[in-house]
Amino acid sequence: MLRGYRDVEDAARDIPENLLFSLANHGLILICKFLEVWRDFGGVAGAVPRVVDVRKAVHPLIERIEVWPGLTAFRNTTLAHAYLDKKTGSPVGPWPALYEHKAPTYHAEVLLLQHALHMAVAAVLACFEADYQGIRPLIGPARRPDPSPGPGIQLGTEIEPALKALARDVDRGLAGIGVVIKGTLAKEFAEMFEQRPKPRAA
Repeated sequence: MLRGYRDVEDAARDIPENLLFSLANHGLILICKFLEVWRDFGGVAGAVPRVVDVRKAVHPLIERIEVWPGLTAFRNTTLAHAYLDKKTGSPVGPWPALYEHKAPTYHAEVLLLQHALHMAVAAVLACFEADYQGIRPLIGPARRPDPSPGPGIQLGTEIEPALKALARDVDRGLAGIGVVIKGTLAKEFAEMFEQRPKPRAA
C-alpha cells in the first residue's frame, strides 16, 4: 500500500477523497492486524530471549501507534464488522471513536502509522534476518504469471453489464414479493453508481 502512495506526489491532492477514505480504512485494518501479530510475537519471548531486546528497541514505534486507545474497537465495530457493539448487541456508528480521539481521523495520521508499522517490521526482520531468509520463499518469486479471474470478471468494462444482469434478477425477485425500490432510497443508491470522476483543476 505504501508503494502505491509513493506513486503520487501528494496523496491528498492526487487521490480522489472517497478512494483515499477507503484506502485509509484498509490501512487501519492492516495496522490492527500488525498489533495482533506484535502481541503474539511477545508471547514467544520466553523461548526466544532476543525478542525482549527487539521489542524494547522498537517500542517507540509501537507506542506511537498505540496513542489511539480505541483502534482495535474501531476495527471491530466499524471497519471489519457491522456497526454493532457485540457486548450489548446495539448499533454503533463510527463518530464517537473519532470525536473522542480513540481512532485516527485524518489520512495523514493513518499514513504516518503505516510508515511506523513498516519501520517496525524492517527492524524485526533485521534482527532475525537469517530466519526471515528461510521463510522468504513463501512470499514467492518477484514475478508470477497472473492468475485467471476464475468465476469473477477481469476488466473494468465488464462491471456494468454484470451489475445490470444481477439487478434485473433482483428486481424480479423483489417484484415477486411486492417490493419496488423507489423514491429517496432508490435515488441515494443510484447516485453511488452514477458518479463519475470530477475533472481536476489544472
